[in-house]
Amino acid sequence: MKLGHALLLSTIAVATLVGCSESATNHGTTSSTSTGAGAAGGAGGMAPAADPTGFRKTSPEAHARFHHSATLLRDGRVLVLGGEDIGSTPFDDGEIFDPATETWTAVPAMSETRTNHTATLLVDGRVLVTGGGLTSDIGLPSGKGVVKSAAIFDPSTGQWSKTGDMLEARAGHRALPLADGRVLVVGGATDQVGSACNAMYPNCTIGKTLATAEVFDPATGTFAAAGTMSHPRIAFAMTRLHDDKLLVIGGADDATSLSSADLFDPATGAFSPTGSMIADRLYLSAATLGSGRVLAVGGKKANVTPLKTTEIFDPAAGTWTAAKLLDEVRTAAAMVSLSSGHVIAIGGYDQFKNASLKETAIYDEASDAWTVLGPLNQGRADPSATLLEDGRVLVVGGSGTPVVEISE
Repeated sequence: MKLGHALLLSTIAVATLVGCSESATNHGTTSSTSTGAGAAGGAGGMAPAADPTGFRKTSPEAHARFHHSATLLRDGRVLVLGGEDIGSTPFDDGEIFDPATETWTAVPAMSETRTNHTATLLVDGRVLVTGGGLTSDIGLPSGKGVVKSAAIFDPSTGQWSKTGDMLEARAGHRALPLADGRVLVVGGATDQVGSACNAMYPNCTIGKTLATAEVFDPATGTFAAAGTMSHPRIAFAMTRLHDDKLLVIGGADDATSLSSADLFDPATGAFSPTGSMIADRLYLSAATLGSGRVLAVGGKKANVTPLKTTEIFDPAAGTWTAAKLLDEVRTAAAMVSLSSGHVIAIGGYDQFKNASLKETAIYDEASDAWTVLGPLNQGRADPSATLLEDGRVLVVGGSGTPVVEISE
């Protein structure tokens, strides 16, 4: 069941579902948000590229995808894996986009279908794929048949290999690499029925959310427990700070939306609570600004109120302050940190219009202002957005067609 078909709400600490007609995908940032999109702008000594001014169509994929992953590879290409179509048929296939030729090449299929999974670039150039569901029918973004398996794709050989299983089956989780080469996997949900579902709500299908995290070690091919967040989370955001700590923001447990945030410190291997957001929000989008602060935008409250509010986290103070409003409500927009230090918001879902959005906009922290760009060719809710090495942004999925777009 996709976001546009199933929007989580709660007014009395019980989650139920509300239907909408247009489909959209999970979020966030980041399982379907590119692994390469979390770095701060201007990092690594690269000269900032010019900000995008609009988007154009490029070569289409083999088919439309929702709930997929997109990962920037070391050679500058982008690996897109799994997901499902608008009819909830899951995929086991993948494709690689080459920005130099703007063409796609098929890769060998995974050993199982995966939707709402993660795909993370390892230091040696391979890609770790974790978890996901075999379908998403139970209530986004958990799904039925949630798996704990993991696999590794080697772009140099085009081959898959199995690695150790996660400690827990999870889908709709987040994953980011740590500075030492390991990978942190956080939150998500199982396909067990969550605590919000009881005899009063016999048709409730919210999955049980997870507060746990685990770390994958490429040297051993195994996962180990990595602490517990202050709250279980799904439909949340996770981004990297300049000091290599990871900030986990908002989302929902299986009862209501959250304003809380946690910091993961790789040095201690533990989570600690930090300042809560001004608003509780799930299906929010977040990205790190050039200053090192974090911009969180949009999303929705658990009573199904969509938001156009934005706020900024200051890691030094551990506090949030309000920032310039979005031009319109956006749930499950893609967010990318640009090399200029600005942040771009792409698409999303507008519940008032009951439609996926074509609108794109860039946020400038210095002026606390949004600049609206030329629209996408296709409305998209929670597409993947990948910052390419040349500063362009590749936008994949989040719509009912295989149309792919690239910034100009």
